[in-house]
Amino acid sequence: MSQVSKPSKQRPLSRFPRTIVAVSREEFIDPIELTIRDAEGNQAILPNDLQGHYFLISPAGLPDSPKIAENEPVVWTTKDGWTPIYNGDGIVYRFSFGNDGCTLKTRLVKPPCYYADLATSNQTKLYGDLAFESLGISRLSPGKLGIRNQLNTNFVPFKLAEEESDRLLVTWDMGRPYEIDPETLETLHPVGKNNDWQGLTPNPQPQPFQQVMSTAHPVFDPETERLYTVNVGKSIWTVLSLSRSLKERLAENAIALKSAIDKSALSQSIQSNLLKLYGSFLALLIFLVNFLAIFEKISRTLGKSYDFVHLIAWDGKQVDIKQKWQIVLPGNRPLRIDQTIHQMGLTKDYLVFAESSFKFSLDNILPYQKDYLATAFKILLADFINYPQYSSTKLYIVKKADLEQAKVQTNQNKKFKDWFKRDRFPDLPKVVAKEVEIAPEFSHYLVDYDNPNQQIVVHISHLAATDIAEYIRIFDRSVYDDRDREDLYDNPDLTSRLQQLAGTVVSPMDISRLARWVINGETGEIIAQAITPTQSEGEKINQQIAAKQLETKYQLTWSSAFCIYADQRPTKQLTDLYWNSWGCWPDGLTPRTVEAYRRYDQRLVDVDKVIDLTYQGVPSSLCHLKITTNAAGNTAIEIDPNNYYQFNPSYLGTSAQFIPRPNAQDQTDGYIACVVLTSDELLAQSDRSDNDPQWSQNSEIWIFDAQKLNQGALYKLSHPRLNIGFSFHATWIRSAKSPQQRLAYDVREDYEELVQKLITAQPELATKIRQLFDQEVYPNF
Repeated sequence: MSQVSKPSKQRPLSRFPRTIVAVSREEFIDPIELTIRDAEGNQAILPNDLQGHYFLISPAGLPDSPKIAENEPVVWTTKDGWTPIYNGDGIVYRFSFGNDGCTLKTRLVKPPCYYADLATSNQTKLYGDLAFESLGISRLSPGKLGIRNQLNTNFVPFKLAEEESDRLLVTWDMGRPYEIDPETLETLHPVGKNNDWQGLTPNPQPQPFQQVMSTAHPVFDPETERLYTVNVGKSIWTVLSLSRSLKERLAENAIALKSAIDKSALSQSIQSNLLKLYGSFLALLIFLVNFLAIFEKISRTLGKSYDFVHLIAWDGKQVDIKQKWQIVLPGNRPLRIDQTIHQMGLTKDYLVFAESSFKFSLDNILPYQKDYLATAFKILLADFINYPQYSSTKLYIVKKADLEQAKVQTNQNKKFKDWFKRDRFPDLPKVVAKEVEIAPEFSHYLVDYDNPNQQIVVHISHLAATDIAEYIRIFDRSVYDDRDREDLYDNPDLTSRLQQLAGTVVSPMDISRLARWVINGETGEIIAQAITPTQSEGEKINQQIAAKQLETKYQLTWSSAFCIYADQRPTKQLTDLYWNSWGCWPDGLTPRTVEAYRRYDQRLVDVDKVIDLTYQGVPSSLCHLKITTNAAGNTAIEIDPNNYYQFNPSYLGTSAQFIPRPNAQDQTDGYIACVVLTSDELLAQSDRSDNDPQWSQNSEIWIFDAQKLNQGALYKLSHPRLNIGFSFHATWIRSAKSPQQRLAYDVREDYEELVQKLITAQPELATKIRQLFDQEVYPNF
């Protein structure tokens, strides 16, 4: 690592707001009026052309999350230092604009498993044996009730032709989507019944609450009036990812051993023999790992693996799912998803989904325990089985016309049917997907609805070496807390600061890139690409960081998290996008993250330069990406140098949403609303002398003119009881009305078969299980 000046004498310019680890579970069933102030802090009214409803969703802790203070609805979501901020019940916020003001209504999302968790979390003698507990990113009743569907990530607005107003789904990557009432925010019903979905892993043990892997971003096609989503299954081998994690550890061990031997006092001949001996041992382990990988691949090819991807179409007219296909690769090979399918895209002729850069690793579901020896073992295990996300992303393209023509395949070879059966799902029609690999990796993207000449346009934020599945644990140290080396940072205070943020996502290890890709939907061929910053700009960025003179345009794409755009449902051709980036934070970078991505093969910014820059901090931001096409038909993208905003270095701007003006003229004609977390205060109201009784001390909503971000927020909104915490995606709808007709949903019918199986398997708990569902779960629907 290069020499740096004595950075330990400087205080980092950036501090991540600690309030992110606290959130209020209070439900405002009766809307509350927000206080509105202008840019100067004066009381203000909102403009008449700011209308409609801005919806926001956030994980809101759990029924047994510790409270910040007695008689307060605010909980500390990550107090054990092991649970990530992702783990929590979803809470929906609806900010409604009109009559010069804004009201707020909130409600927790409450599927059946919510009520089971609520009843068992009291640790009563009756239900204590059935209680749920947190396992990293998940919530589980081990061997009993199953896994929670937390519904805390995203919204999908949709409207059928005969309906007057939008309906609204709430989603999560690990569960069935649920419809909520946009007016009352009540939880209504799931998309599909239990028997319409397959569990994530093969699990012979009966559990009422099955773990289902889906996508947080399903898509609704207004032409066919179908909602498309996916159902993903994983074999135990895929879940374990042994070949992936072992190869990482073996490579690291080889480097570490060679370094130790080179620095030893041993003779050259002994050093050489030791390295040869270890090389032979390493070769044997690699052979065994590769052998297991080949064995698994053969098993999957023969249809013996549990890996699959089902594409689901839901018509919105009944809870049941009537259409489903299995997505396969050429040769009828089952599709394996090593990570997750966080997002889908829709064009006129194609469906697109990606194996997102949100990895799924076992170290993210290790349980929290206070026992010292158990914790020490978990730390060892977490480091051993951890691995970086893939540095590229696979995009899968499905032609919509193929769905209509797909048929159930019959097994012609009856003689070998029983022992050479390739099809785990013989009753599902098969559809072949085109596979396209794109680097660097990404999670969020958009597609133009129009696809002229079968060309699919994909707009991507490449989250290069930005591991959103990696979060701070209580045992982590700051990368800047290294008192043994003179050439590194020496700021032990940052370890204390970092551990207070345990559960929060780590800082990035490279700059994000914004890009526009054009792909042939028929062949999967990449036709064109525009990206910023480019590979050739990498050296320039490194030099600017060394000189501490990084241009603003290179500060705007670090952790580019959320896309903001004028959603015309669907948008035929995107000409203007906005991106909300989280930036870099010195109190969010751990040695574990640095080492995991040290050998990252798509790197633009050198590792030591990332560390230098992160110590100074890069603030969260909003930027406008212009997409222009010249007379020759060539398309370019550019971050608008006159339309961006960087937040205060100690503020986090997140969950931004575009709100169009009535009769908007283009894709920039509107406002951008976003959440801003402003302090370390865990409570919206504190005992500080400067406490404002009309205002939250940690959570605000800012309103920008989308065409004039440089002006800063035109309006700021808050309330003394506004305590948002970590928030995910947002959406906007013009009118929030209850559905004209609720779908019939019988929760008892949906769950009773699974409940009966659990009672049969565990008769000693029969009375408790029966009473839990009859008295605590079923009556709520």
